[in-house]
Amino acid sequence: MESVRRVVFSAVVVLIVVGSGLATSLGAHPPGPAPRAVQVKTAASYVVSFHETGLANNTTWSVTINSVIFPSQTSYINATLPSGVRDYFISVPANYSGPRYGNFTVVNSSLNISLHYQYNCPVLIEQAGLPPGALWWANVTNASGTESFFSRGSTVNWTAFPGTYLLTTGTASPGYRSAASPLRLQLGPSGYRGNASFIRAEYRINFTASGLPTGTAWTLNLTVPNGSVQRYTLAGPTFSLLGPGGTYQFVVGAAGYTASPDSGFVILGPQNASQALRFQPVRARASFGESGLAQGVRWWVNLTASNGSSVSGASTGSWVNFSLPTGTFSFSVAAGGWAASPASGAFTLTGSGYGRTIAFSAATPGVLSLRVRPVGARVTVGGRSITLSANGTALLALGPGIYPIEALAAGFTAYFTNVSIAAGAAANLTIGLVSLPGPPSAIPFNYVGPLATILIGVLLAVAVILAAALARAWRRRPPPSTEPPEPDVDEDLSETWLGETEDLPP
Repeated sequence: MESVRRVVFSAVVVLIVVGSGLATSLGAHPPGPAPRAVQVKTAASYVVSFHETGLANNTTWSVTINSVIFPSQTSYINATLPSGVRDYFISVPANYSGPRYGNFTVVNSSLNISLHYQYNCPVLIEQAGLPPGALWWANVTNASGTESFFSRGSTVNWTAFPGTYLLTTGTASPGYRSAASPLRLQLGPSGYRGNASFIRAEYRINFTASGLPTGTAWTLNLTVPNGSVQRYTLAGPTFSLLGPGGTYQFVVGAAGYTASPDSGFVILGPQNASQALRFQPVRARASFGESGLAQGVRWWVNLTASNGSSVSGASTGSWVNFSLPTGTFSFSVAAGGWAASPASGAFTLTGSGYGRTIAFSAATPGVLSLRVRPVGARVTVGGRSITLSANGTALLALGPGIYPIEALAAGFTAYFTNVSIAAGAAANLTIGLVSLPGPPSAIPFNYVGPLATILIGVLLAVAVILAAALARAWRRRPPPSTEPPEPDVDEDLSETWLGETEDLPP
């Protein structure tokens, strides 16, 4: 058995050696360099994937690249393309908005292109109630803003993206307004169809007057759209009325006042209207002339209106002129040292103006006798400094009029007054300035008040009593001792000294 195994093993080895040699013989190469491998190059291709969002399920759409159409009803379209730059075109239903064309570049890798589409919802609004040819509109508002659509027919229509919108309608036709309130609508793929109703409307017109005193009457004549005229007399600053839409003509006025504007037009509808009116007093010229004054003499005119307001004018020439609102005024005229005729009066100023001449004659001066204390005070009369005599008096000749008087002195309160001087009359004025309070007196360093005096006296009395008691106690001898004292010089001297002052104790 073992011999059989050896024979088989030997046979196998022979077969292997023979086979190896045969293989070497068949694969042998002739002498020389080894041949190079031949490589075949082919163009690489990559996948370009188009992915859409927004299209309804099963919607047919396509991508065209180099005139090759790639259709799909899913959300993806894949195209295998070599590297390079290419244009593409997208075909989607017309009621969708989104990208329709573009280009891409393939560079050694695949590419993904995203496309987003939105469905345009159809919207149609039909109006009712307006006359033929009337202009009307629909406004739609969302987060992006407001868009308006106009029509002179029966409908307006447009398309919009799905979402929430606020819809309002209006018209430019006078006398009409929208009967519908603003509507919030949710647009979906099916769109929206609705109605816009318009009705005859009345609007409010407001007139506001300013510049008139309280209670002053003013008039308003109003021509309404049908041609009739309405007349109003008003006493307040505002007036308001309701009326149909259209054009209104107004004319306003007030006695003694001008209005701006005094007439005009107001268009009422499709909204309320207002008109501001400003009244100003009618102004006219009031002139006062003089005669008889010496050249360069200053004279003045004071005017007071019926409402209490006043105005003054002065001149060194022949005229004092005013520009005033018409009305009733009182006047007074004066010139220092001159008598005016008339010196006062009243007049009514109209639009044609007013003029008057005042005759002046030299007035007999009056006399002012002054007596001032302290004598060194500084005194002014009518703004003119006065020199006092050594005893503080002065005698002044003054023309008729009212003079302000001022007296000042250091350490005294100031004095002011007005004195009226009549022609040819004497006036006396005594001025006693009041001293200003001085600073408080300083308390002397050695000052002792009543209470301190009492306390010091009490303390001194107590000290005297204590001193007397101590002296009395010092002078008393001690009690006698049972033992006989030893003779001592000091003791003898002590006894002698005590004996000289007071008796010994028993």
